[in-house]
Amino acid sequence: MTFKEVLNYVRGETQPLQDLYDLAQRHGCAVEFVSVSKRTIASFESGGDQPPLIKCPVGCHAHVVYHELLHLKIFIESEYSFFNKIPAEFNGEGTKVIEKIKNSFCSSVDHAWFGSAEINAYPEAKDYWCKRLNDDIWPLATNPPTRRAIFDMLTHWLTFDPYRTDPYFSDSFKGFDHIFSARGFLELAADMTTKVKSVCLDRDAALYYFEECLLKCV
Repeated sequence: MTFKEVLNYVRGETQPLQDLYDLAQRHGCAVEFVSVSKRTIASFESGGDQPPLIKCPVGCHAHVVYHELLHLKIFIESEYSFFNKIPAEFNGEGTKVIEKIKNSFCSSVDHAWFGSAEINAYPEAKDYWCKRLNDDIWPLATNPPTRRAIFDMLTHWLTFDPYRTDPYFSDSFKGFDHIFSARGFLELAADMTTKVKSVCLDRDAALYYFEECLLKCV
């Protein structure tokens, strides 16, 4: 699927997509696109000798592709570093679990780094992310506090942090913060996020601060 086909494929304004794609081209970064079922979540994938791949759900809004192109922008700006380590507490897990953990951590750190750029370009994306926040909150409240559940809580915290100051999300964050406060993680998670943001594109440093927080929460 070519980028030109992507522009004809999505709903909404396409100029922000063009701008990020042009940035990738200026850096000599090839990227491939593939159409997937509308029930499939969009994703950015990279690894090995293959060029980055962006999966685009059928009939998706342009902001969905823009979000994945923001991951590509981080990938380029971090000099093609796609995190290979995992928190030491997960050593010994099966390969599929480890890959999921790496991807989840990488994706969450990217969200903290590129902030609310998606909403700045596409204000209509607020509805999508507000629903995601509400859908993701309640399993965190009911899951037993295993190390994996706590890992998921902290990656969710990083993912949604860019929207914390937007009044549109205020009611959702009340529930989110209540869960973290009840578990005793609120101040730890906030401090961890500040540190992760401060190391701008240094994934090893981001892991250090994330793991530091994880160990205090487990």
